[in-house]
Amino acid sequence: MALVLYDFENTCNALQVSSLAEAALACRERDKFDQCVRDVDKVTSLLLKLSEMLARADNAVASLPTSASDTERVRNAIVRSRFEFMQCL
Repeated sequence: MALVLYDFENTCNALQVSSLAEAALACRERDKFDQCVRDVDKVTSLLLKLSEMLARADNAVASLPTSASDTERVRNAIVRSRFEFMQCL
């Protein structure tokens, strides 16, 4: 329920900012503002997807058994990939 309320408040705030921008900015500036909002939305979406992928990788590593040598090589490869992925962020 708290998440739904937060989302509703976030939407209301976004509409207020958009309406203030529409009233205060010239047409060209509004276009720049709209493009900036779209870019922020895309970046946020990509970060959420990356976070989800990282969580899946963490779960996969955590669920691997640690006894077998083949499994250990796979585990090390996954951990190494995760480390490289984290360096990219």
